[in-house]
Amino acid sequence: MLRSVAAEHPRQEAVVDTSVEPTVRLSYGEVLDRVDGVAAAVIAAGVPPGDRVAILLPSSVDYAISAAAVLLIGGIATGIDPRLRPREVRAILAKSSPALLIASDGQELPEGISTAQLRRSDLAGAY
Repeated sequence: MLRSVAAEHPRQEAVVDTSVEPTVRLSYGEVLDRVDGVAAAVIAAGVPPGDRVAILLPSSVDYAISAAAVLLIGGIATGIDPRLRPREVRAILAKSSPALLIASDGQELPEGISTAQLRRSDLAGAY
């Protein structure tokens, strides 16, 4: 669906994120480009279709792009609230067994996490 909307309305505003300064405004074409870039990074990290990807990001454009990218490749997006404590995050990761964890650069993670990780800065090239 995103591809067809982006093809029909590539310059129409799709996303506005006022949680950051300056405000981020993206068109459908820009959203699709970012989703494709993150999807490529997730695939390069070895995530096959049908596998889970944990997303430990605040509600933001980055979260929306990451979730859409996981869905685009046929993955299952597992959102985790970044306000949770490390032991709570560990419990969620243990139960969901994701193939990959996408997290903010400054996000504190529990010790001993063996899940492959992509940090926000790792995805900079995808944008």
